[in-house]
Amino acid sequence: SNFASGVKQEINLIYSIALAEPEESMLEPFHIVKASAEYDIAISIAVISVFLALALLVLVFVAYRVASSLIVPVLHLLQVLQDMNENRLEDDHLKEMVYYIGKSNVDV
Repeated sequence: SNFASGVKQEINLIYSIALAEPEESMLEPFHIVKASAEYDIAISIAVISVFLALALLVLVFVAYRVASSLIVPVLHLLQVLQDMNENRLEDDHLKEMVYYIGKSNVDV
C-alpha cells in the first residue's frame, strides 16, 4: 500500500504506557491526616463540652443567688402584711422589717 497519495499524517494517541500506582497507596498519607483531624475534633468537642457544663453550673448558681435575694425580702414583706391584716403589727416589728429588708440588699 502506498499512502503517499492524498493521505495526511495525524497525531492521535492510540496507546500509552504508564506506571500505575494502586489507589490505596496514593490515599495512605491522607489516612494519617484524617486520623489526626478526627482526634483533634474529638478533643475539641470534649473541651467545649466541659466549658459548656461549667457555664451551665455558673448560670444555675447565679440564678439561685438572684432568686434567693429577691424571694427572702418578699416573703418577709408578706409576713408583715399578713400581720398588718390581723392587727398584730407593732412598732418593733416595723423596725425589724426595715432592718431586715435593708440587710438583705446589702448581702446581695
